[in-house]
Amino acid sequence: MKKPLFFALFILLATTSYAQKVVEFMGIPIDGTKAEMFARLKEKGFRETDAPNVLEGLFEDLPVKVVVLDNSRDKVYEMDLWHEMGSDEALAIKRYNSLLLKFRNDPKYNDSYSELIPEGEPIGEKLRSDTHLYSACFAQVGTNGYVRVELLKSHNWKDDEKYKMATFVIAMEFVNAVNSPNG
Repeated sequence: MKKPLFFALFILLATTSYAQKVVEFMGIPIDGTKAEMFARLKEKGFRETDAPNVLEGLFEDLPVKVVVLDNSRDKVYEMDLWHEMGSDEALAIKRYNSLLLKFRNDPKYNDSYSELIPEGEPIGEKLRSDTHLYSACFAQVGTNGYVRVELLKSHNWKDDEKYKMATFVIAMEFVNAVNSPNG
């Protein structure tokens, strides 16, 4: 009789601890339904936009747009943030590096790979090539998730005039690999 009781207790503890190992954004687990995630984000001050399923608000004092993705089981697996900042290369480098340092110095994250951008680097021209990418990834300790940070141009056209009008964007993905459509 003791063995089945012990086994049931073990399963309960294992599933409870497993359920808690989810990547978080501003203390909100990237889990549950899209409606639940939107409600939690609104509690944090995010608000609806004219675009369906897009919220806007502040993250690290930066204005961001948020898109929440769910899988075929209606479970949230990813939240994407976009911060557009105009065409100032120095500002783009500063904000990107600042975010990388924030995650590097936070004990809740392991630096999977990240490289700071040197001041004065011609990021606009490098991003124009098809081979260059500014990207970093941080695994959230104790979870089955990660955060990816990328610096890109809003439009990467080869046409000079259109490219000059494009703005720099920091894109961030908070991913719960457990709920991934492929997981």
